[in-house]
Amino acid sequence: MENFNLINGKYTRYLESSKKQENFLLTEKTFSPSFWSLFSLVCYLFNPLNLACCMSQSTVLIHNLILLLWLNFLLHGKVFMSYLFLALHTNITVYSFVLIGASISFIRQKYYVLRRKELKSNFNLILKNFSFFTVLVALIFCLNLYLENYNTRFVECTYLFILKVTDLVPNMGLFWYFFTEMFDHFLTFFTFVFQLNAFMYSIPLTLRLKNDPIVNILIQIGFLYVFKSYPSIGETGFYTSLLPCVAYLFPLMRNVLVYSCMLIAAGVLAPVMFYLWLGSGGGNANFYFAITLVFSIGQIFLLVDVLYANLKREFIKMNGSYVPKNKDGILATFSLE
Repeated sequence: MENFNLINGKYTRYLESSKKQENFLLTEKTFSPSFWSLFSLVCYLFNPLNLACCMSQSTVLIHNLILLLWLNFLLHGKVFMSYLFLALHTNITVYSFVLIGASISFIRQKYYVLRRKELKSNFNLILKNFSFFTVLVALIFCLNLYLENYNTRFVECTYLFILKVTDLVPNMGLFWYFFTEMFDHFLTFFTFVFQLNAFMYSIPLTLRLKNDPIVNILIQIGFLYVFKSYPSIGETGFYTSLLPCVAYLFPLMRNVLVYSCMLIAAGVLAPVMFYLWLGSGGGNANFYFAITLVFSIGQIFLLVDVLYANLKREFIKMNGSYVPKNKDGILATFSLE
């Protein structure tokens, strides 16, 4: 387990004022991978959001399976198979393309940093893996083109349909309400701005979390599902079921009660508000959109809290957990800027 405590070539510093190790430091006594892996499986199987998708026979479960296969092969170091499933998922939904950055970061950590192998150039590693992944995406696209008898109409019906957001049927996302109320001459600009949110966080997160690729993958998947044009509750159930994989961050998370209540309230009230609007006619679109907004904000709070906990853990690993006092005797605080 000591490899998990490596960061920038230094080992974890423990409490200076106590002999007891903190439970957010990865040791065999404080973090059991087998237990939390099993707990993650249970969370996925019995997650109410996933059960709802099963009852509705949604194809999002197939998407989740492909991503799970990508993640499984990536964790086991099978680069070709992981890139193959990621390329397959990218041809289903273009948003998954940004996960290649997190994949390369994980490969760098697994094969070079933890094994202390010399890496001649980060650029060569990135270029090699990115080129290989792009070739796989292109091959699967050509296969789709062949199956469609070289008719490119499927491009408009799949990739461009997702990016242009032409269908404004109410869902749990943020796009439909804004685009319904928006003037047509602003449509192209705000489509670009909204879609940019799904792609712009990949590189900054990968650079900042290069030493914690699992946390990086979890946060990036979460942001993709929050900011995509047609999200599904099954996708939210997928990445929240992966949270036990970073259970060592739980003691450092702050606002668990706040966003837990937000997500639970949104999950309970969403079908009620939807029925009031389109069923009985006792409400309007604002009722349902308010719940979807709470649902999205709750997810953002969750992901930001995970990021905060990881940065705080990194700070304690490098500097110890001793908290200095200000001149007035009050303990100093840790803030994310």
